[in-house]
Amino acid sequence: MTLKKKLLALAAIPLAAVLGLSACSSGAVERSGSEASPRAGGSLTYVENSYGPPWSPHLVGPYEHSNLYVNIADTLVYNDPKKGEVPYLATSWDVSADKTEYTFHLRKGVTFSDGTPLDADAVKLNLDQLGLGDAALGITPLPYFSGYVSTTVEDAHTLTLKWAQPNYYTLKLLGIPAASIIAPSTLKLPATEQSKIQNVVGSGPFTVDSVKKNEQVVLKRRAGYDWAPSTSPNKGAAYLDTVTIKYVGDASLRDGALQSGQADIVRGVYPSDESGLRDQGDVIESIDASKSYYPYSITFRVNNPLVSDVRVREAITRAIDTKAFVKSVLSKSYTAAADVYGHTNAQFIDQSSKLSYDRKKAARLLDDAGWSLGSDGVREKDGTPLKIVIASNQNQAFAKDFGDYVVDQLGKVGIEVENRAGDNSYINYARSFDTGNQVALHIGQGWVPDGLRNFSLKSFTNLAADPKLTTWFQQERSSTTAADVRRYSSLQQKWLIDNYWVDPIVDEVQVYGSVPQLHGVRYSTDLGTSFQAAYLAK
Repeated sequence: MTLKKKLLALAAIPLAAVLGLSACSSGAVERSGSEASPRAGGSLTYVENSYGPPWSPHLVGPYEHSNLYVNIADTLVYNDPKKGEVPYLATSWDVSADKTEYTFHLRKGVTFSDGTPLDADAVKLNLDQLGLGDAALGITPLPYFSGYVSTTVEDAHTLTLKWAQPNYYTLKLLGIPAASIIAPSTLKLPATEQSKIQNVVGSGPFTVDSVKKNEQVVLKRRAGYDWAPSTSPNKGAAYLDTVTIKYVGDASLRDGALQSGQADIVRGVYPSDESGLRDQGDVIESIDASKSYYPYSITFRVNNPLVSDVRVREAITRAIDTKAFVKSVLSKSYTAAADVYGHTNAQFIDQSSKLSYDRKKAARLLDDAGWSLGSDGVREKDGTPLKIVIASNQNQAFAKDFGDYVVDQLGKVGIEVENRAGDNSYINYARSFDTGNQVALHIGQGWVPDGLRNFSLKSFTNLAADPKLTTWFQQERSSTTAADVRRYSSLQQKWLIDNYWVDPIVDEVQVYGSVPQLHGVRYSTDLGTSFQAAYLAK
């Protein structure tokens, strides 16, 4: 929906009623940049995409989780977009030459919001639960911690983490929101209770004040906080008194909240709304996520018989004119993808020639694979029509639009598509391994080669594993040099595109819109949206 159409819609739908907000002035002045003396106090309203339970720290992954956890909990390491891994709860670390042991020296004086100390014993409890799980509490190990052996407490502020084999990505891993350090009082709870965000006690700059399931979470400033990441411009307690996070799945309503002054910042601005919001004085920020996330992609569920033939997968890839979609539907905030990594990722390889649009070649590939056009214009083989279902969550504002585009593009080569993109309830159904034949394509953050995110194991996106990928993954993760990491990553990247397991569409970015008075919002490499240094200027 364009901004003009949205304004008409707002006349018919009271946005304040939808969001439960009272109006405030958004202003129409230019953001003046950082101010010498940030203003303390005030309340901020942030409109997010969708409420994301379960909220267990061990399941943190989607942006909705990350954007909340970075404000209520801290990590040992901070993944800074410019400087890489920098000190946070750990002031320094020592790494063994073979990268199997990491010794961390903790910041002194840190406490959880329940008053208990954040010391080596508390961190050990966290790492053990992340790496080993706790069957009695119904908690399974976090897959990212595969190979975890143990953590040894050296003294109150020193501990050593040990892996069964070298782990090149340890520092990056300990900076992701899923590795947030949580109070022992929370860790003692069963998984069902840990999954309630009001039960999660962290050491972050805010605490959870109240929760309305599926609607909002209110965060309250924590007094005395003074252990922000080393790169934060604010070393002490948050400036804002409260942050209210509203959950609204409809991008047009999120953008409308910003336009009407009922929100200070929103995530997932709809591409066609960007210019209109800019024109009225709001600030649009396109935050590159390529260092930790991967292109918005089509991931083929290769065990589905409709796409099990590599020729069909290549035909689907060649039949979709991605560049035209970016140009006609999206905005300058987006870049057409050319690899399973984004252009700004150090591992990026330009594989655009294997992904280029070629409808005639797509038709030939389908013919060669034995799929012939039927009288109704839909291809069929041995009496089975080539009718596929695509699924995705709504984490990208344009998910439904891209699904519609796929319907149109594939229809031109005789493939009928049911578009379930942007339907969160359906994607939850599609995650089930035993429904693999119901969905042929998953669109979104497909798992790709990375020693941190284990693509090579079977996941809901592809429903398959491959021995070569598994071996290369293990070799990448256990590498001790950047050159070896690059070598084994490249092998995986090329294999995935050569075999058309993944069709990258758009480099991953998240587009935020905010009022010009808002300053100091920080985005980590993992795109956690931190409000610890944020303030609203007068």
